[in-house]
Amino acid sequence: MTYGLAERSRQHAMGTSDAVYVPRWRVTAPLIVAKGLDGRLQYAYRGDTLAYLSDEQAKHFLRLAMVAQVNAE
Repeated sequence: MTYGLAERSRQHAMGTSDAVYVPRWRVTAPLIVAKGLDGRLQYAYRGDTLAYLSDEQAKHFLRLAMVAQVNAE
């Protein structure tokens, strides 16, 4: 069994249902605990990327410099 691999037609482990995983946030803190689209908590460590953060979480983590926004290109 494999975990965390993005596959077309399957939900990505980080909580997106996009056909292609598009990272939007990079974790800069040692650890953050964020709520995914499905409401489950996800643990993300420094260097991990996330495709989704709620507006409230994004504002909070950015203010504390715990995440950085990944360039869309």
